[in-house]
Amino acid sequence: MSYLLYFLLIVLSVAYYFTTFIILSRGGVEKNPIVNFFIKRCGIKLGILAIKIVPLLAMCVLVYLYPSVTIDFLIFLVTLYCWAVWHNFREMK
Repeated sequence: MSYLLYFLLIVLSVAYYFTTFIILSRGGVEKNPIVNFFIKRCGIKLGILAIKIVPLLAMCVLVYLYPSVTIDFLIFLVTLYCWAVWHNFREMK
């Protein structure tokens, strides 16, 4: 099950990156102030990419420190990214 969750997390991360990029390229505005901070400092591509590294690094640390919590955390991240991608697809219409 964990391999499927890792796979979903990667697919959703890529989908989130590209849908956010498309929205911002079309003149959309990033509402998340943390992501917006990175976008203003680094540009759209690098700003979004920089903020994508944080959850993946957190996952690596969590797996190392608390292997038993990994599945719950993966489920949380997959759920979070499902919502973000769904929201972005709605915004793209």
